Amino acid sequence: MNKIAAGLVLTMLGASPALAASPLESCRAIGDAAQRLACYDAIPIKGQKAAAPADPVASFGLTETQKQKVAREQPDVPAPVEDVTSKIAVLSATQVTFDNGMVWKVTDGSDILTWARIGQEATVKRGTLGGYRLTIQKVNRLAVVTRVQ
Repeated sequence: MNKIAAGLVLTMLGASPALAASPLESCRAIGDAAQRLACYDAIPIKGQKAAAPADPVASFGLTETQKQKVAREQPDVPAPVEDVTSKIAVLSATQVTFDNGMVWKVTDGSDILTWARIGQEATVKRGTLGGYRLTIQKVNRLAVVTRVQ
């Protein structure tokens, strides 16, 4: 009897490091690619709190495909902003202030602000190679700008 108990204890001690060795190994053993990815995504990152479980009542009876569709329709992360459009509130020689409080400075020496008027609609977009570009309604010009405030 003592030999059996000792064998069980040794087996459990030997198995516990294998069980706790790595959740990556258990995910690696999954054959289906989608399930394997879900397994990897479920592993908490060190220093990061585990995600709160979804409401079990809301997801009751849904297939995995339906659960993924619901998750896509209700994203936690907002979409990135591509451009900002607002009306001009204040103009100076090199800066423009929008009515939403943003202040932008023209950095390329463009004379676009001489053609601008208070109340016109202006748009700031991210440039192709970085930086930001200012365009003003009914002004056929473009200026490189940086955000001041």
